[in-house]
Formats: sequence, C-alpha cells, structure tokens
Amino acid sequence: IRLLTPPSMFCAGTEIFFVVVSYPKFASNMSAANRSQPIKLNRPVVGKARKLKDLMLKSDNRVCADCSAPDPKWASSNIGVFLCLKCGDVHRALGQDISNVLSLTLDDWSDSDIDSMIEVGGNSYANSIYEAFLPKDHPKPKPDSPMEYRTKFIRW
Repeated sequence: IRLLTPPSMFCAGTEIFFVVVSYPKFASNMSAANRSQPIKLNRPVVGKARKLKDLMLKSDNRVCADCSAPDPKWASSNIGVFLCLKCGDVHRALGQDISNVLSLTLDDWSDSDIDSMIEVGGNSYANSIYEAFLPKDHPKPKPDSPMEYRTKFIRW
C-alpha cells in the first residue's frame, strides 16, 4: 500500500487520503468508499513539507505554469513551477539538468527539491522571468493545445 496526497486533497489539514496502488488482490476486496477514506494523522504537516503545501495552495500554483490547465500534478523543482501531465512530459524530455520534473503525489522530494520550489515562489514569479521577453506572436499554449505547439512554447 502506498499513501498518496493529491494536491486537491492536500489542503485537508492533517488528513491524508489513501489509494491502493499495489496488490490488486487486496484492492479488489475493498469497497470503493474504503479506498478513499481520510486517515487522521497524529501531527500536522510541518517544516519544509508544510511550506511546499502552502506554496501549492496559492491560486497561481493551482494551474499549470505553461498552459493553465487546472489541478497540476507535477512540478519542475529546479524551475520552481507546477505543471500538468502534458507540459510535465515536455519538461521531462528537456532532461533532468534543465527541468527536474517530480510528481506531487508519487515521488520522494528531497529537502533541496523543496527548497528550490520555495525559493522561486511558484508559477507567477517564474513566469515573470521566463516569459518577460515572450514575443506577442508566441502565445502560451492552452490546456487543449497540440503537443507540437506545447513543445515549441516550452523549448522557446
């Protein structure tokens, strides 16, 4: 069993929602309701993890930094932005040294990954830097933009 804390549920204070991702034999024996029940923790999220949670909850970070798709599930820790799956795939293809893409729910985050995200401050600040000289004829992709356009924009 692996515990997951999706961003949409991350704001539930000390509650963590669990999903069985391994052991399908056990998962099939659980009712759908039991698979998504909150588990109360004895202590709240603290320290750097709390700061990352707070950063995730800022309104500008609740959409993809590149295409504005709602509820991003990925982040580029060294660029300091939250990303949707499609834009995360493009960032991942750039290489880890350029964009270190991590899942908000599945990957283990190091202290330095969290520090990088907090230092940048999220989507608004990062975009104010990266898009400062974006030509008017080079608009941002939309959530339904084709991968070719999304890739062209991100590689720009």
